[in-house]
Amino acid sequence: MFYFLYVLIALLVVLGVWLLEGGVIGALIQAPALILTLIPPFLFSIAATSGGAFGLSWKLVSSRRAQVDPKEAEQACAYLKVFGYTSLFLGAIGSVMGIIATLASAGGDSTELIHHMGATFIAILWGMIFKVLCHVAEQRIRSRYAS
Repeated sequence: MFYFLYVLIALLVVLGVWLLEGGVIGALIQAPALILTLIPPFLFSIAATSGGAFGLSWKLVSSRRAQVDPKEAEQACAYLKVFGYTSLFLGAIGSVMGIIATLASAGGDSTELIHHMGATFIAILWGMIFKVLCHVAEQRIRSRYAS
């Protein structure tokens, strides 16, 4: 059921973008924004917690184990918390860098400037989406395995 909600959220985001952009999904899926908000947070989270925390966090979210060591649950929550915040902050940094680059190369065409300014916020959007998903997963672990 939990993964079904993740898929449902993803479909709603894609449908919303499709309707707003007139069927252009490519406006939401930008490789630099996805790379910035997905790969470095993954690596930072493993560095801050441990390599096993990644697998453990998603295992605890999807499993129905009756007994879990509280240290394992806390380690999984720490991984999700670090991943979510790192993704959010790197998304904000990526958006600020995009705004600076857009304003530095601003020409005379205001519609082009508006289009590029809108595209700069994609990184923070992805950061917020990953933060929400990690927060929900962390709270699920805490509610199930609270000591």
